[in-house]
Formats: sequence, C-alpha cells, structure tokens
Amino acid sequence: MMRCLLLISLICSLSVLADEWPDMPFPDKGSAQIVADNMNFMGLPMKTWVLHYPGSAVVVADFYEQQWKDHSEKFDKNTLNGDVIINSWQPPFLLTARIRSQYDSTLAYVGISQNLGFSEFETQSSQKFPSLSGTTVLSDISSVDLFKRGRTVVLVSERRVSESYHYYKNYYTSRGWHEVVGILEPSVNQAVLRLNRENAFLDVSIKSEQGRTHIVANEMSEGL
Repeated sequence: MMRCLLLISLICSLSVLADEWPDMPFPDKGSAQIVADNMNFMGLPMKTWVLHYPGSAVVVADFYEQQWKDHSEKFDKNTLNGDVIINSWQPPFLLTARIRSQYDSTLAYVGISQNLGFSEFETQSSQKFPSLSGTTVLSDISSVDLFKRGRTVVLVSERRVSESYHYYKNYYTSRGWHEVVGILEPSVNQAVLRLNRENAFLDVSIKSEQGRTHIVANEMSEGL
C-alpha cells in the first residue's frame, strides 16, 4: 500500500513539473532537438531548442509571429547581423526565436524562459557582463552541461569599435586574463579579441553596423 502511495505521489510530482513549461510549437517539416534544460536567459531559467528547417527563414519567422503575436502582452521582431530575432512576452514566460538563413535551409534557436521573483532576479543579475556606458545588453544566455559552462552575450553600443576593443582588453587583462589574439582593424571597423585564464576562454567579436557597434562575447570554461 505504501509503495502504491509513493508511486502515485511520484507520478503527480512529475506531472506538476511537466506542466511548468508550456509546449513549444515547431513548423511542419522542421527537425527540433533540445539543447539543454539547465540554461538561463538574462538571469531567468530557460529551455532552448535548435531547429533545422528545409526552407526559407521567412517561413520560420512568419510561423512564430503567427503563433505568438496574438497571445503576447509584448511582442517585437527585429533583425541583427542578418538574423531575425523574435521576442514574445506571455506572462509568466518569455519566448524567443533567433532565425538564421543557411543556403537552402534555416537554422533557428528557440527558447522559453520563466519569470523569477524580484529578489531572485536581483541575485542573478549581480553577475552582469561588463560594458561601457551607452551600451545595451540585447541577450545574455548561459548554459551548464557536463563538465562545461558556456555564456553568450550580445550587446549594442554607441561607442566606437576601438573604444570597446580597448575597454575589454584592459578590463580582462587587468583581472588575470591573458591575451591570445587581439586584432583591431579601424579601416573596416572590426575587432577580434580572444583571452584565456586557466581553463576558461573568452572570444569577443566587435564590429560597426548601421552607425552602432555590435558586440558578441562567447565564454567557455571546463569544470563545474
């Protein structure tokens, strides 16, 4: 009898956990695989999938706009570095899609993050990525897989490429990171920076586009 009660309790618990996340829609003919359950976006718990679609990125973008827009309290659709980025705020969830054309197919990262209480958000946001004034964080996604941690931050800044390059170079080298690669090309308004500290690597890509500086930082470290 006790075993039956424990089994029923376990099944109920699993049902509650499954109900915490709504179902994520994917277009027909698309192939989706979950990337990781243990992720966070801007300090919020997140699940994310990678979607391969044998067709146009426009079709995928239209699909998610039709799926999400009418159900959104807030909705926006923008283009960044050729990718279509869609955000849908459906309290208490934030749904996101980053859609990229690849020759005759489309690659998309689709995610859903769950809202936190204010005190929890304050704790998570204490690990903000360093930036100059006049810089906005567009996304901050981190993941924890077996023996590895990863973080990707996308920013847009009013500062020049050279200012951002020297800022990140000085910021990290003064904190024990070693410069592996440092390339600043003022003629094309682009820069690349790779730094290393113990078992961690940080790659920073900086370029000017449409009068603003776009920054993508990827950090990867081994060990938990």
